[in-house]
This record gives sequence, C-alpha cells and structure tokens, in this order.
Amino acid sequence: MKTRIRGLYKRGNTFWFAHQKEGRRFFVSLKTDDYVQAVQKASVFLRTPSLNPTQGLRPDIEAFLNHQREHHLFTAATADSKGAILRKFGEWIGWLDTASITAEDIQRFYDEQRQMIKEGSAQTYVMALRSFFSWAVKQKLARVNPVAEVNVGRVVSTPRRRFCTFTERDQIIAGAPTPELKFAFCCGFHGAQEERDHPGPARLVRPRPGVAPREEDADF
Repeated sequence: MKTRIRGLYKRGNTFWFAHQKEGRRFFVSLKTDDYVQAVQKASVFLRTPSLNPTQGLRPDIEAFLNHQREHHLFTAATADSKGAILRKFGEWIGWLDTASITAEDIQRFYDEQRQMIKEGSAQTYVMALRSFFSWAVKQKLARVNPVAEVNVGRVVSTPRRRFCTFTERDQIIAGAPTPELKFAFCCGFHGAQEERDHPGPARLVRPRPGVAPREEDADF
C-alpha cells in the first residue's frame, strides 16, 4: 500500500510502522486499522523516535508518585488514593510497558469500572491515569497521553437530600445538653443567621476543628 509516510504499511487489518535506529530496523504496531490514525501515530513516532529507558509500568508509577510528593503536587493522602487507582490499573492491564498502553486499553478499563462503581468514581480513575501519562510524556517514557482519546460519560448530580425543617433544626439546637454541643450544632447547620437570610433546606456541614466561634455564629 502506498502511503505518505515512509515505513507505514498494513499487515492484515492493522497498520505498522518500520523505522531504523542505530543501524537496526524495528517494526512497531500502530494498533489501528484507520489510515488517518495510523498517519498521526507514525508522525508522533517520528517526532519522538527514542524514549528514555524504563523498567516497566510498576516502577514508573512509583516514580510518578514520588515526583508529585517531592514537588508538593500531591499530599500524602492524595498520593495514596491516586497510587491505589494506578496500581489497580497496572494489575488489570497485566503490568504492560508504559509506552505500549493505548487509549483502547484505558477505554476498556473505564467501561468495566463504571459497571461496578458510580460514574463519578469511574472518572476519577480516568483522571488519575491522565495525570500519570501526562507526566510520562514529559519524562519521555511514552510518546502520547492515551487518555486524551478516551470517551467518558456524563456525571448526573443527585439532588441534595433534605435533612430537616428549620423548626426541627431549632429544636435540635435548643435541646443540646451542653453549650459546646449547642455551638457544634449551630456550626453543623451552617449558622442560623445565614439560613434566615438565604432560605432553603437546612444543611449539615462538618465543623472545622480548632476554629474559634465567631460572635455572629453564636445565634442562641
């Protein structure tokens, strides 16, 4: 088949790209049967013919997490949560080489996860992978970020559940056995004064520990 890029050819239904490096000839599967995508992938390969050496996906993930912590881009908690997602993907994919992972691989992983967890949670998996592969491209461990081609669904927000009426709220606050608990209830219901100024269902929020009460908060 004649192509505009030298070395691009088709084997069966899949496009391949032949190139030379240090006098040796290599053949790379572009993992697509679409000519336009094959040309795009071959063009990226030509722009970045060589990648930095890597010992595999597992150490690349650990290097990424260390980098994010050392540069204060991740807290310890964030590194733990993102790391759990990335390791889960690594086990799912069979710890393939970082550069060999495709958008199709991540699409299948995402589609499988969304059958078991909520859509929003499944998309946090995709975002963790996007962050990792973005770093991998900058480190020349991968040529492209495969997550860029992944199609995700729409997250439908659920309406906020009504906790209680304003009358019930006031009764709960008034019935608190100690001043400390009464103040905690006021913080939890987001301040009686604010609710009077902005009518709507009463909401519970977590009071921030160590924050001194303000005069305007003490509405009792």
